[in-house]
Amino acid sequence: LEAIYKEGRLTDFTIVAGDRELPAHQVILSARSPVFAAMLEPHTDEAKNSRVVFRDIDFEVMQELLLYMYSGRCPNLSTMALELLAAADRFQLPGLKDMADQVLRNGLMVESACRYLVFADMHNARELKADAVKFIAQNSSSVISTDGWAELVQEHPALVTEIVGAISNFDSRPASVSSSSSSPGMSLHVLRNGLMVESACRYLVFADMHNARELKADAVKFIAQNSSSVISEGLETFSLAIIGEACESRKMEIFV
Repeated sequence: LEAIYKEGRLTDFTIVAGDRELPAHQVILSARSPVFAAMLEPHTDEAKNSRVVFRDIDFEVMQELLLYMYSGRCPNLSTMALELLAAADRFQLPGLKDMADQVLRNGLMVESACRYLVFADMHNARELKADAVKFIAQNSSSVISTDGWAELVQEHPALVTEIVGAISNFDSRPASVSSSSSSPGMSLHVLRNGLMVESACRYLVFADMHNARELKADAVKFIAQNSSSVISEGLETFSLAIIGEACESRKMEIFV
């Protein structure tokens, strides 16, 4: 099949990606991907025109995807794992998705961990997501200084909740257990030291949800001491009950 694909023999369908054409065989596409199978039902425009255009997929990614569908091989997986995981999820190719997932899990780094976490959550890559959460928790002292973390706090608060929960669960384990598997930075004190105007309210909510008392106390204190700046960052979007604790700590009123 790989030879047939590379030689482009007896093709009956054209895939356009990045303004370039890729010849293919409807029977192969339908057999390998439920998405293509539905697309190529007789009544569809794609089947009638023997052509489909993908404006949101790069030519190289689609080329690699097709090579996998014909041969089971993916020689450029290491350089386009993110894109191929997304494509595999889109076209329901679980084998390719698992391959890309493994590459990304093995390549988790401080600078990319938050981006991988968001990506895994978007594309339902559960093992990658779990590993990314664990990696961020274990390397929190380094990760919280990255642009990825700042974006995560602002754009994906639910994911930060999961990370805080993971750190809280670790910190709540008996000392004899946690000391044997701890690594630098895997503690809520890292988040406490990283409190900022933009993130303080989110940290406060997360701490309250996960019963992280010291983080909660520090967040309340930080908000009280920086109330005017925090208000301008959207304090009104958070729980009034929790905000009240910040007000009480300074015996002042914050109007929201």
